[in-house]
Amino acid sequence: MHETTIPRSSSATPCPVARDGRADHPTADGTVARRITDSRKRIPTNEHGAQVPCVLIVDDDPDLRELAAEVLAQEGWTVVKACSGDDACMRAKADPPDAILLDVMMPGPDGFATLQALRADPATRPVPVIFMSARPDLDECDLHRRHGAAGLISKPFEAFRLASLISTKVGWATTR
Repeated sequence: MHETTIPRSSSATPCPVARDGRADHPTADGTVARRITDSRKRIPTNEHGAQVPCVLIVDDDPDLRELAAEVLAQEGWTVVKACSGDDACMRAKADPPDAILLDVMMPGPDGFATLQALRADPATRPVPVIFMSARPDLDECDLHRRHGAAGLISKPFEAFRLASLISTKVGWATTR
């Protein structure tokens, strides 16, 4: 997959998905990577071949949200953050990410209710969702079978492995 990199506009709002199925996402270097939103098996790349996936991180813990965002941004990934299930659904519908990292236990709609809402919306239905949880009783196979989750990342996780864990769980081919 090939993307173009265009100068980032002064607007902080992401560009809407165009009729050709493409969406613009800001990158760490101030450019915008254009990606094809229908592809879910290969990590989108810019014109230089660098991988620039967009991941929505959903967690009510601001420290964990910031840690995950910082680690993925250092890898060159585009990161969008949400502090609740409702916020996640709004952000994902407005500009569907390539994957969603979703906390299971949150106030308000928990991760399971949030995933159900995401699956009910045609705009977010195809986006792979990976649960994050510190609950030792959760089984990854059961989460996939019963809820359609792409996987489970146990908390605490090794920050330096987060990008690799996400890529593995959603089945992205890596070129690094």
